[in-house]
Amino acid sequence: MNEEHAPGGEGDAPVPDLDEIEEMCAVATPGPWFVRDLDDGHAMSLRAVSTVADTGRQERWPGFDHGELIAATLVQEPRYVDCADERWDENAAFIAMAREAVPWLVKEVRRLRRLLAAAVPGDEHPAETSTFAYRFRSPLGGFAADLTAECMAPGAEDGFFLQIDRQVRLVPPTATHWRDVHWMAHGLAAHAPALLSLHPEGLTVRVTSFTFPLAHYRPEVAALAMDGWLRQRFGLPDRGLRVPFDAGQGE
Repeated sequence: MNEEHAPGGEGDAPVPDLDEIEEMCAVATPGPWFVRDLDDGHAMSLRAVSTVADTGRQERWPGFDHGELIAATLVQEPRYVDCADERWDENAAFIAMAREAVPWLVKEVRRLRRLLAAAVPGDEHPAETSTFAYRFRSPLGGFAADLTAECMAPGAEDGFFLQIDRQVRLVPPTATHWRDVHWMAHGLAAHAPALLSLHPEGLTVRVTSFTFPLAHYRPEVAALAMDGWLRQRFGLPDRGLRVPFDAGQGE
């Protein structure tokens, strides 16, 4: 088995290859496996792991099918399978349990690694989704938009994204007009240097929702909503992004 070693001091445990473990599970005899309490030809206890559940009758050889046995932890006559600590039952139970547990653990490790990959280094709540409500009011009208987004590490995106600046990326919400996406990207680009200083490894902003009233809307508001979300999320300074409101044109 190929092994990779995590950074650390001498003697660190090797990190096994999950693909190889998964392949070994796939080609092994299918489960479930069971512990069998049997007897050898001399009526001496024989402990085995089997594809068939134990009957409770403690069958004596040749009264059981050897083709059903996967492994043995105790064979006394002749005595060629025996462990010095006498943990025959415990070892058999472990082998039987591992047939179901190891494939499950591989899937769980993969799931947790995906979660870690989605985390932003140094962020206390990396996958937390939050909403910024942009509002501009005047006696003659105003603008409004709600932007909901979350952060993840670059490479954790599942599908389309826009490269904004080096390792700063944007995943826009589905079915969003291209003008709104353009201005969201503009709002993110305005803060890209500051974001990279906070997260040198990079950052992906995934917008899950962008809503606004149809009256008194213009696409540039998407940049202001993104600007506000970033400043709220990361405590960034105001970059001076503004959109004038023209009451005569209703925008």
